[in-house]
Amino acid sequence: MTSWTPCLAEARAPKVHGWLVNYVVEKNPHSEEIRLAWSADPDLVVARAGRALTTERLTKKHLADVSSPWRPPDLYRARTR
Repeated sequence: MTSWTPCLAEARAPKVHGWLVNYVVEKNPHSEEIRLAWSADPDLVVARAGRALTTERLTKKHLADVSSPWRPPDLYRARTR
């Protein structure tokens, strides 16, 4: 359990969760350990924050991989056809 877990579990407002995950935990040098611990937490709010950290991790990994052929779909073009 990390020192941020009780803060996240006690605060039930989504804006507080977003702020804590995006501006505090994500910048923490131990964010990977926190992500793993939170993803396995039985509290659904804490587990959701762990998944948010996983999404951020995958996004950064993909953006760092310049050779990746994946491109986001052009949703506007698909809707206008």
